[in-house]
Amino acid sequence: MIGGMKHAIWKFTKIVLANKFLRIGFVITAALLVFAVLGQFWTPYPLSSNFGISQGPTLAHPLGTDEYGEEVLSVMMASTWPTLEVGLLTGALVALLSTLIGMIAGYYASKVVGSVVDVLTILMLTVPGT
Repeated sequence: MIGGMKHAIWKFTKIVLANKFLRIGFVITAALLVFAVLGQFWTPYPLSSNFGISQGPTLAHPLGTDEYGEEVLSVMMASTWPTLEVGLLTGALVALLSTLIGMIAGYYASKVVGSVVDVLTILMLTVPGT
């Protein structure tokens, strides 16, 4: 069991290292996750801090402040994790619903159901979320 797991990990690592775009994607994803986890425990300034409105970048505030006087880097760090949660949960829900609709269409396999599923699929892909 363990030998098979080591082989699978080695094979996965070999595939990742062989593909330049996959390596870059993993580095970006890892950096984003580190940024998100770090932002849950530490930010340069408390989110309730108020600095000057719409100030440019300085050494004290590397990304400046927004129109409410909040430091942009601190806000980004604190809001990255909830944003990832919403994105992942939305993706999982859409995958679940799509699989369910596809299974229903495959089971009944009639032209009417197929047409309805086609229309629903086109609508889900083209209508923007609110």
